[in-house]
Amino acid sequence: MKRVKLRKWQWVFVGFLALVTAASLAVQFFVREHHETHYFWSGIPLFWIFFGIIGAWILIIFAKKIVGALVLKKEDYYHE
Repeated sequence: MKRVKLRKWQWVFVGFLALVTAASLAVQFFVREHHETHYFWSGIPLFWIFFGIIGAWILIIFAKKIVGALVLKKEDYYHE
């Protein structure tokens, strides 16, 4: 497997994303503000993070399957 060499600005961007992720996780675990939750899942730690990730994957799969079937043509489309 070939290794990809990142440029300096790409390393800065990856570092920024790592910093934001670490800060977000630190706030989730160490800052305990008690908010009244209306639903039980709102009290589960990191629920909304996983909800967003899973929702994004579902949208991607849905778009690839449905839109891909509508847009793609047969291989011999131009030879008919």
